[in-house]
Amino acid sequence: MSLQSLPGPANIIITSQSMSLQSLQGHVNIIITSLRMSLQSLSGPGNIIITSLSMSLQSLLGPGNIIIKSQSMSLQSLPGPDNIIIISLSLSQQSLPGPGNVIITSLSMSLQSLPGPANIIITSQSMSLQSLQGHVNIIITSLRMSLQS
Repeated sequence: MSLQSLPGPANIIITSQSMSLQSLQGHVNIIITSLRMSLQSLSGPGNIIITSLSMSLQSLLGPGNIIIKSQSMSLQSLPGPDNIIIISLSLSQQSLPGPGNVIITSLSMSLQSLPGPANIIITSQSMSLQSLQGHVNIIITSLRMSLQS
């Protein structure tokens, strides 16, 4: 395990294999992992990450970012507060700036530009979403679904 610059209070890291962390400056950063993990710039308070396989995260600036996953995942630019992602397989996400984005999925999912607050998505198979900008967008699906604007 390699750690650098953990200046914030109450940084908690539990890991069983290799891990690289840099600049965990926020309050109450909690990371639980069992395999390899790479994290950069977790500056916001309340960043919680639970993972069992490989994971790459960048720029989780907002408070209350919660990620629970069991396999590979790639996330970029989650600046909004209270971004919650629960996933059991692969997921690709970009630009979730709004507060209160909640995503629960069990298979693959691709999301882009969910800027509105309180976007809620529950799916059990593949799903493609683009530009959900309104308030309180709720989507529940059990098979494939494609949504735009």
